Amino acid sequence: NNPNLHCRRFLSHLTNGSRETCDAIAPLFCTEAAQPNMSRTYKATGINLKGQPIGEADRLLTILTPEFGLIRAVAKGSRKQPSKFGGRGELFVVNQLLIARGRSLDKIAQAETVTSYPGLGRNLAKLAVSQYLAELTLFQALSDQPQVALFDALNAHLKQLETLPTAETEDGAHAAIAAMLVQATLDLLTLAGIVPQLDRCCLTQVAIEPVLEQSNWMAGFSAASGGAIAPAELERLIQEDLVPTPRKRNQSANRLSSMSAYSAAGQSESASVAAETADNSYPTAVSWRRSPSPHRTRLRHSRDRVLRLTALELWLLQQLTAPAVASEEVADGSPVSQKGAVPPPIFATSNIEVPDPIWLNLERILRQYAQYHFGRPIRSATLLDTCFSSLLIADPPLQP
Repeated sequence: NNPNLHCRRFLSHLTNGSRETCDAIAPLFCTEAAQPNMSRTYKATGINLKGQPIGEADRLLTILTPEFGLIRAVAKGSRKQPSKFGGRGELFVVNQLLIARGRSLDKIAQAETVTSYPGLGRNLAKLAVSQYLAELTLFQALSDQPQVALFDALNAHLKQLETLPTAETEDGAHAAIAAMLVQATLDLLTLAGIVPQLDRCCLTQVAIEPVLEQSNWMAGFSAASGGAIAPAELERLIQEDLVPTPRKRNQSANRLSSMSAYSAAGQSESASVAAETADNSYPTAVSWRRSPSPHRTRLRHSRDRVLRLTALELWLLQQLTAPAVASEEVADGSPVSQKGAVPPPIFATSNIEVPDPIWLNLERILRQYAQYHFGRPIRSATLLDTCFSSLLIADPPLQP
């Protein structure tokens, strides 16, 4: 019943009993010969990112580990009451695991909790953001490869999210959570190697410096082209009919259009991604049409959307991706990701007052960018839109 033994006998027959030749080619056919020192169990530290029921009382967990990357393992009997795993199989719990190898799926033999984030489950907005970050992590995590930087970055952002103070009003708390989400999304995109180009025009490579003093200053943003578009280039695209001139709408239309969902895979490229800003009264998302422009090779999809960025929005994105923020070091000189911490958010250290809807607009722009480059919809974004709807759609005042 040992397949490796039968493989050895077959190779010995093919090589006419030559031991040297048999030993040389055995690792190509026999798993036991290829990995003679492989143990049936291994230890790992991992955070639960996804769980689904399997069988009558088991749960299949998708776990991110710094040693082995993304692994899938079965927690036997974790859905029973009581269970020896207890809360160790819940989402966003970091465990020290002893895992037994299986033919198709590994099995968790032992689990000891290292840390958890109970504060995430006490606030719906924080829970939605944590699921959002988990999806972005699953999009880029690899199996059978170390993922130390990704593991440390995710835990650092979850810790920061859990410890965000509760503001006096719900809208204020949601604005701080949305600002943290923008920072975390840019960090994960940087680790994936697909961070948008924001300091230079992605079409002409001209440096872009936003002018905060000009309320009508506008730049473009294209997910297909890879980042920001200079104001002069955006104006040229508008004149060449690549980007139609936006029509003014009333505030209620802007607020309703800003809440359009961008989640379905087939509808993600054609859905409206817009948000109301403090200095303009038209949608920030516009589509481009066919034109004999020399840059058509860069704007190569007829369903690509060119979004508009105000000076403040582009400045915030540039500050969050600046080397001083992205690679800040602690006192002993080691990178921040190795210490399980993240640099202070720009919204907490800047003296510039940022309107709350700005962060929602930036999140939707980065959401479109991430969905375009990962090729998958972010399913938790629907719950996120529901949680943050109060920032854009205000209830009418009650009449006395």
